[in-house]
Amino acid sequence: MDVHNATLVHLVSARLEVSESEANAKLMGRIKVPKRKANGRSDSMVAYRYLKRTVSHFYEGMGKAAVKAFLSTVKESTGMGTLVSARGSRTRMSLELSSEEAAFLLVDDRFINELYGHVALLAGAKNMFSSLNAGHLFSETVPETRATTVVCLFAHFALVVTKVREHLKLRAGMGAAAAVVENPGVNEGHRDPWVREMASLDLALWRTPQTRRGLRLVDAANPSRASARSPSAGGGAPAAGSGGSPAGGNDTGSGDAAAAAAFMAAGAVMEQVD
Repeated sequence: MDVHNATLVHLVSARLEVSESEANAKLMGRIKVPKRKANGRSDSMVAYRYLKRTVSHFYEGMGKAAVKAFLSTVKESTGMGTLVSARGSRTRMSLELSSEEAAFLLVDDRFINELYGHVALLAGAKNMFSSLNAGHLFSETVPETRATTVVCLFAHFALVVTKVREHLKLRAGMGAAAAVVENPGVNEGHRDPWVREMASLDLALWRTPQTRRGLRLVDAANPSRASARSPSAGGGAPAAGSGGSPAGGNDTGSGDAAAAAAFMAAGAVMEQVD
């Protein structure tokens, strides 16, 4: 069993409160999943494959929420972006950056370093957490100004930056699409870009736990905040103002977003396995 599957077994074991051998058996079992078929019947697949697909969709959903708010805020601040008809719809509209605009934001990491970019990233983080119905766990209000501050782990903010960067690279013609043209069938996935982003962002963000520019990083002073190691399983997400870590589980490291997503998805999926 590879490392990722071993991690998955551990997380499912903790989530369902069963032994790792039982968790492994459940992961290797088949599960009925909704699937469009001509005869209208549901299909089935090996549980661990479905769980991994669920985690991938979880990532995609968070990324879409973050990018949508980022683009909207950039449009308000700079005027960049054009409203176009959303794919597959005649009535819905979506914001799109031109390749030149996307490339401009990528130069010298303007989308991170410029004030309008930072504000847009905060909007993306808020929308991402709200899409999970967890906005109240990752924010706090400053009594003096009544302003809302984003409170999260370094790894969480890095995930927002990762998704925005990947979108900008795609729009600029140097992201995943270009990679597929060069190497058909290549899919880099979600984890590798996030790991790379943490390494570079670690040099750019402050190391003090105080709120700065509308963002408070819970683990700002932690030397291992950019580590991609998995968090300890268990624990809910306390409110940001309660003094606990919004991440739940492990307060000492940045945690692994993929493992955390797998942990959250494990119960709902695995309880369906016969």
